[in-house]
Amino acid sequence: PYVQPLNQALLTVTDLANPANQVVVPVVVQPTTVGTPDPSIVVQAGTPAFNIPYWINGSNNHQVTWSISPATGAGTISSNGAYTAPASVSSLLTTATITVASVSDPTATASILVTIIPPGQIRIDSGSATATQDDAGNTWLPDIGFETGTYSMENDAYGSNGAYDNMPNKYIWETSTHTWGDDIVYRFHVPNGNYKIGIMQAIPNGNGTYDPTYVFDG
Repeated sequence: PYVQPLNQALLTVTDLANPANQVVVPVVVQPTTVGTPDPSIVVQAGTPAFNIPYWINGSNNHQVTWSISPATGAGTISSNGAYTAPASVSSLLTTATITVASVSDPTATASILVTIIPPGQIRIDSGSATATQDDAGNTWLPDIGFETGTYSMENDAYGSNGAYDNMPNKYIWETSTHTWGDDIVYRFHVPNGNYKIGIMQAIPNGNGTYDPTYVFDG
């Protein structure tokens, strides 16, 4: 059942043409709110500690407490909001939830979903909701760490129709994400170092045959 909050306002909307026609909307007034810029983050195992930003509105007391669930196996969070990823993870995608709560009002909280990925090379199968194995046995992660505006995901699902039978790694090429002018952004927290980033691009909805000198004909 609906439980009336301790602090609320009642917003009354009246039809001027028919004043008897009204609706009353309860609006919860929460004195203190806690927020973070990112509702979810992707972190690679072995990444050193980094601080998670936050803000508090409605209170002069900006002190907070931090917690992480599960308490083991997914890294640690310090009392000042510094998250340290585990050195390694046992599964392809390990998740945890970090919660920050106001000291002055412990009911005011914000949560961040953390996805921890294995160390080493990061391979992303763009547009795919599941992980993929390529012809060399490498694992390509599902489309995580992806941030953009308006976009479309394509899955041509080539299968074995003769036209693309000789295409290497066709189950990776058949998924794609594209936009209409927005930036495509992938964001990961990784250990410090020098990185080489490679992007493979294909045209969706192709209808020709595969040849090593080109991707699609048509």
